[in-house]
Amino acid sequence: MGSIDRNEAAVFDYIVAGGGTAGVVTAARLTEDPNINVLLIEAGADRSKDPAVLLPGMLTQLYGKQEYDWSFHSEPQPQLYNRTIHQPRGRMLGGSSGINFMMAVFPNRKGIDAWETLGNEGWCYDTLEPYYRKFSKTQAPSAATAAICRMTTGKSYDPAITEAETGPVQMSFVDNFSANNSAWFDTLEKMGMGPGTDFRSDDTRGAYQYASSIDSKTHTRSFATTAYLTEKVRARPNLTIWTETVMTKILLEGRESTDSSNSTTVATGVRVRSDKPGETGERDVLARAEVILAAGALHTPQLLELSGIGRRSVLERHGTPVVVENENVGEHVQDHPLVPGNFEVAEGATSTDVFRDASQIETTLRQHFQANGSSPQNYNVYSGAYVPVVDADGPLSIEAREALFDKCLSQQVSEAAPSAGVAELRNTVKDLLCRQDQPATQLVLFPGRIEPTTRPATVTDYVTPVQPENYLTFLTCLGHPLSLGTVHIASDKVEDLPLWDPCYQAESIDLEIVSRAQRFLHNFAKQEPFASLLKPLAQQKRMPNIIFRSTDDDDSLEQAREVVRLSQMSNFHVCGSCAMRPKDKGGVVDSRLRVYGVPNLRIIDASIFSPWCRSATSRRQSMP
Repeated sequence: MGSIDRNEAAVFDYIVAGGGTAGVVTAARLTEDPNINVLLIEAGADRSKDPAVLLPGMLTQLYGKQEYDWSFHSEPQPQLYNRTIHQPRGRMLGGSSGINFMMAVFPNRKGIDAWETLGNEGWCYDTLEPYYRKFSKTQAPSAATAAICRMTTGKSYDPAITEAETGPVQMSFVDNFSANNSAWFDTLEKMGMGPGTDFRSDDTRGAYQYASSIDSKTHTRSFATTAYLTEKVRARPNLTIWTETVMTKILLEGRESTDSSNSTTVATGVRVRSDKPGETGERDVLARAEVILAAGALHTPQLLELSGIGRRSVLERHGTPVVVENENVGEHVQDHPLVPGNFEVAEGATSTDVFRDASQIETTLRQHFQANGSSPQNYNVYSGAYVPVVDADGPLSIEAREALFDKCLSQQVSEAAPSAGVAELRNTVKDLLCRQDQPATQLVLFPGRIEPTTRPATVTDYVTPVQPENYLTFLTCLGHPLSLGTVHIASDKVEDLPLWDPCYQAESIDLEIVSRAQRFLHNFAKQEPFASLLKPLAQQKRMPNIIFRSTDDDDSLEQAREVVRLSQMSNFHVCGSCAMRPKDKGGVVDSRLRVYGVPNLRIIDASIFSPWCRSATSRRQSMP
């Protein structure tokens, strides 16, 4: 690995700016060719041997800490009582794959195929599926886990998919599932949404058990850095990695342009500054072939704007000369909204809320790691379900879904007529959830409390038990949100985090789908066998403390909306800020990921994803 040399010019074939999931994978794959010279730049440190990152039981202690997390907070959200929402972003080599919840969630066929229908030739499930199999390898569940999680039918786990997997990210099923998980599957089966296909398949529906990105041998996190930057890869003479190095701008040569087809603008390199102790000043690094941006959905548009690529009004407001004008940079931002509902458990039921002393847990885990080089069994005991647009008693009819969409889209919060790109996006999502009958929400059983606060806080605050009671949480994640936000520079300084406004619930259809899912879950909580895990309704506490009087009237629907307004948070899947679409439909990059107007500048991170579909970002950023 190289280090910044202040006395000698540095020139590389490719500069990969951003050492998160996409950047690490791309650098590793490019340098498989010994004739290609690559520089990988990452603002954070290399924490691939840090127990806090490796031990699954310590993940909730990472958030809000500068050494691990950029820790964005949104602008106040009017539809959520002006709450600010925490958005953790990994600040380390490997990016957010080093701080995520390690849940392996894959995209479905029709959601990915929508990318191609929106003008991105070749971006369809059949083209991309080989890359989903190329990045990971799944350890089969034990007989005990398969029995508890109802995987014995052969539907929930498909060995043939495992045989096709060849990747370095290790995935496994933990062996500490409980009666909570069995009750989850059995109750959903009773409600007509029992176990479906393998969690990695192209059309997972109903209840399912997903694996975690955890090495089954050491019980430690398997993430981009440990998987792709092995000692053998790091030893390649054609790979240079600079950590704790901040990129301040892209070096561009050429005249101001709005016409990408006749652009004379090229990216010649980047300007960087070291954050390592004892190193000061900036320096330029040059690229012979391309600059590849992989700084993430919030930082990539910031770097474009600081370099003069973006919306004229934004650039001029901060005194940045316009080099390539594109009104779409930092616009059309999407995120999966997540709504937690906490239900008090009965005496004797399993809940991670019993582990209230975080410092003692951390001490125990570190001691075990130092003594054994591995983690004790972890806490990744989540189970899930993919469901269509539902209400209290189950799925809405296709006709009812279409009527709901038509009503909401004719009364959207925004008074401006939608652009051609936004109108096309709305029609695509409506088609997926109505005519194609695709899952609308992901439901997750979480083994403890998650309670967003009304004050600015971090995810660590959300999951730290403060009440004396113990809880289980039902999480509702909207798979195809239509609300579009923004992210733009706050100043002309890279040190100032960009301003992120997700505009949650700006489109009322998002609120209506998630609220109806709340009614479904409150009805689910009354059904056996799951109901026996919770305290009787008359004695039960909930957070938010709203217990529906019924689940099928207008009052309960408004109560459900109130649950969403009080508790919605982010599912940490922000994307779309530099969308891969035709420029006149909202795009920043073409289908070959080239920035319009700068043909040798590419973007390869979650910025390009539009429309959003149901998977986590890391699964799709591992495709380069």
